[in-house]
Amino acid sequence: MSSAYQQEPPFCIQVEFTEGCNLACTFCGINGIREKGGGPYHFMTQEIARAVARSIATAGWSARIEFAMHGEPTMNPQFNELVQIFRQALPHNQLMMTSNGAGFLKDTHERIQALFQAGLNVLALDDYQTVNIVPRVRERCQGLIPIHDYPKDGLQFSPHKRWAKDARAIVIIEDIEQASSGNHATLTNHCGCGAPPNTTKEGQRCAKPFREIGIRWDGHMAGCCNDWRGVFKVGSVANTSIADLWQSPTMHAMRKKLYVGQRDFGACAGCDFVSYRNGLLPDKFGKRQMDSPDVEDAVLIREATGGASYAATVKRPWELV
Repeated sequence: MSSAYQQEPPFCIQVEFTEGCNLACTFCGINGIREKGGGPYHFMTQEIARAVARSIATAGWSARIEFAMHGEPTMNPQFNELVQIFRQALPHNQLMMTSNGAGFLKDTHERIQALFQAGLNVLALDDYQTVNIVPRVRERCQGLIPIHDYPKDGLQFSPHKRWAKDARAIVIIEDIEQASSGNHATLTNHCGCGAPPNTTKEGQRCAKPFREIGIRWDGHMAGCCNDWRGVFKVGSVANTSIADLWQSPTMHAMRKKLYVGQRDFGACAGCDFVSYRNGLLPDKFGKRQMDSPDVEDAVLIREATGGASYAATVKRPWELV
């Protein structure tokens, strides 16, 4: 595949309103960037949100926008305003937020109503049983908007599916530590931040950099949302368009490595994430082929993984040995 190769637009763009979480669940990669739950928090500003939203609009992508990633989005005091910025710039894209519900414990009805009025389509609430936040939110917003339980009510209620563009719904997601079905039912090690490195998936392809983009709170883009620390650094929407970041030689080098199952670099080393439909790569029909990674790709990957990561590192017990 030549250097002129263009990757198809992403299916999903994750946008990080907040780095940092009110919780510190034992399985979560937050423990690799924070000493404990409750912050410190880094918040996306309206200025960065506008830059990201404009860049997506200029690219003309129809990707689902998910407000999530490496923290609790509702800890950002401007989360409603940020959603509104994305809706104004992207009137036809699906907007969803994944939350543990903490930001809705006060004035529940008013806050959720305001969020949907700002332009959100789907509010996905992770029902972590150990903290009992979501049941309280559910009780307080009954009758406000349709509520579905995933996967109990059926896979058609997955928050990650394509909903109708005028959809308004709350989807309560079963606790991942108890789930046995649905596309969220497998705990991964979050590139060694949530659990120890696991090399059993070496040799298997990963579709993440072919299908998803993750934009961090300050506008930086790493190669993958599972890279909590941002070890694989691609660039920033502050000085490069999101389309150019997506099509950059650095991202292509990452794709070429993962297309042949080489998980031996940066945060990918020891990552145990397994993606779906790996045979349908690099394009959505699986009709094309990628060249094998070469010396130039090795140089690009070395540059991308060199130096400080985007987020501060908190070493896990297995990293202290």
